[in-house]
Amino acid sequence: MIEAVEQRPIRAEDGASGLVRGAELGLSWVTRHLDAFIPWEDDQVSLASLKRLGDLSFPCSYLHAWQTSASCARLPLAQHLPRWEALLLRCCEDSRFLDAALADPEEGLYRMQLYGWLRVMGYRSARCEDVMRQLWRRGCTPRSVGALHCLWKAGYVRREPDWAALCREHVLSREACVDSLDVKTTYRVTHALFYATDFGNQALPLPKGEADRVAGVVERLLHRYHLRGKWDVVGELLINLVCLGRHGSALYDRALRAFTGARLPGGAIPMNRDFEQEFHAAEGRMPDSEVFRWCHHPTLVELVHCAAALRTW
Repeated sequence: MIEAVEQRPIRAEDGASGLVRGAELGLSWVTRHLDAFIPWEDDQVSLASLKRLGDLSFPCSYLHAWQTSASCARLPLAQHLPRWEALLLRCCEDSRFLDAALADPEEGLYRMQLYGWLRVMGYRSARCEDVMRQLWRRGCTPRSVGALHCLWKAGYVRREPDWAALCREHVLSREACVDSLDVKTTYRVTHALFYATDFGNQALPLPKGEADRVAGVVERLLHRYHLRGKWDVVGELLINLVCLGRHGSALYDRALRAFTGARLPGGAIPMNRDFEQEFHAAEGRMPDSEVFRWCHHPTLVELVHCAAALRTW
């Protein structure tokens, strides 16, 4: 059953109050759907099901760190994050989770990102630390930039990765063909900038000229994808502009209005316009599991955007 919420669109001109309202809606929706993040499927832990848990763990880690800042004091994080963290801890300590990581050394560090983000929040588990040691002894290395970023944040990688090189490889190298980038490649752009700016915790490590070009790439992608109604991508690009300090433009405002205007009656943000239209055509008969599948990630993306933008006020 879809619970209705007040559907006044959140506008860019609403300022901080609009960001707070968006975060409140997202926090409540995620908390109501926490059980859907649990990754056990017939006692197995597939990479697909584990990704859902990862989608929750890294926003939880950043919100946990930001909740003490004055700018995020208006967010009801204390009402929600303890429940999120309890779920993550319960899953992380489950023998099925740990056994799956050891049984798949190639993806072991990817699977253990959940513990990495808990470690960033200050948690320590003797069992999880032992699994990490076993994976390192087997020669496991991070196979994605996201896993490397998590390991660096968690203190397992001492030397900060070369984020400038990452930006040049994944963003600036695509400047000439940006108008033809597909969604998968666009996610590589957005994620590279997430890691390079540490979600707004640090400045982009590039000279001003290159930083301006990076912002130009993001703005061109945002213009294209907000017109196409690819809301999950739009949300990530909005975060990029906030983290780059380029969120004062008319384009940003238009895209933000479109993004938040897509919100469904239950408070979630849909993945794209196609699902948004499908949901409304179903007239309340859409299964909750299907709504979760298509909405959990963009709703978490909006949460991070709201919190990151509030930190700039």
